Amino acid sequence: MKKRKQKQIQRILAAKRTEKDAQKCGQIELKNLQGQVWDLAVQSQQTVSLAKTQSETIKLLNRFFLKEINRLEKHITADRIGDTLLNLLGGMLGGAFAVFMWILWIL
Repeated sequence: MKKRKQKQIQRILAAKRTEKDAQKCGQIELKNLQGQVWDLAVQSQQTVSLAKTQSETIKLLNRFFLKEINRLEKHITADRIGDTLLNLLGGMLGGAFAVFMWILWIL
């Protein structure tokens, strides 16, 4: 009987030790999981921040190029108008010179 009780006590003590070890392992696993969750949270915040930065950069670049394109279109339009007026003036002067030469030829 004594041996039986000793075995039972040993089993109970072994179960308690195993339970404590399991709790320690569980706590370690929980801490590891908490650390991994924290790392993932930091990484996701960095990813979101990077995505926002890239989005803002793309918007700024689009805005800059849109302004540049509009400026160049206005510049090209002004150049075309200036060239057209210069050509008309040249044609008028050429015509006046031709009429003058024609009058001189007739005389």
